[in-house]
Amino acid sequence: MTGRIESNRTEQNDLPDRSHHSDLPILLDMTRWHVRCRSCRARRVLPKHPDLYRLQPQCRRCRVRNYVADLWMNQRNTRAMACYCYGYPFIHRVSSRFCQFRKDRTERLMGDPDFNARGYEEYLEECNT
Repeated sequence: MTGRIESNRTEQNDLPDRSHHSDLPILLDMTRWHVRCRSCRARRVLPKHPDLYRLQPQCRRCRVRNYVADLWMNQRNTRAMACYCYGYPFIHRVSSRFCQFRKDRTERLMGDPDFNARGYEEYLEECNT
């Protein structure tokens, strides 16, 4: 064993031809890529750019291995729309039906006209009878 530490990075010769991507080296720092299947247009998120795969993953819908980067979705900040409140047991978009926050991140409180919670309509009916 030599005292040299081996690098896990792939050499430039091992990567596919990227000559048609002028801005790809700048965008390689992205941690996830929104892509679409070229045959059925299904959406998916991949950890690497589609051109950096030796064998691209299969599409879950049509089983074809041909993806293209969805530039519109990659330019959006989708994590800025994510909400972690207790309106849903999963990560969801801000201002969805049972979300506790509006689009401007103000809180929806009980009694507000746009407040909605599971079982809230039954609760109001029970109170009014």
